[in-house]
Amino acid sequence: MATLIITEANGTQRTYELQRGATATMGRAERNTLSFPRDLRISNAHCSIYWSEDKSAFVLSDLKSTNGTILNLDRISADIVLTDNDKIRI
Repeated sequence: MATLIITEANGTQRTYELQRGATATMGRAERNTLSFPRDLRISNAHCSIYWSEDKSAFVLSDLKSTNGTILNLDRISADIVLTDNDKIRI
């Protein structure tokens, strides 16, 4: 099972289990799977993680966010396969 460890700006941590067949969305809006309503640097619909059957892996996708989605210190410009210990910044 794939797990996200989320560290918010104030240092609070929580975990989220990714599920195959489900898309986890992240952003400021409450409608997201993972919502960060107090962080104005995050877009309303910032990024998502979904399971790709073709690639047999979870994939990170930027949802045209204003400030971009960062994976391991690099801004992503296309969907990218995630691996163990990747670090995502939104």
